[in-house]
Amino acid sequence: MWERGASQPRPELLPPLAAALGLTPADLLVPDLIGSDLRRLRFLAGLSSAELAEAIHLSKVTLKRWEAGHLERLPVSGTLKALAGALGVTVPAVRQAMTRSMKKASLRP
Repeated sequence: MWERGASQPRPELLPPLAAALGLTPADLLVPDLIGSDLRRLRFLAGLSSAELAEAIHLSKVTLKRWEAGHLERLPVSGTLKALAGALGVTVPAVRQAMTRSMKKASLRP
């Protein structure tokens, strides 16, 4: 089903699948020409939304809203640090990703 585009693999399957193919998880995703948003960072980390939410002590609903760009301002620095640690990226990368998520949401009708 994946190869026909009818479904997507679960995020936690990307790292082992990429390793088996001798690729990186990013190689398996459609290129994002404007940079990563929060959801893409989560996929690259191989985490489900439930796993990431639990890791940073956040509700899954709140995380999904953030991924969709539905927030008025960026979270406090402690939350950004927790996100960065769980995703294996820097705090500036998380800040940029969340800003992109917010911009994408503002462009939708």
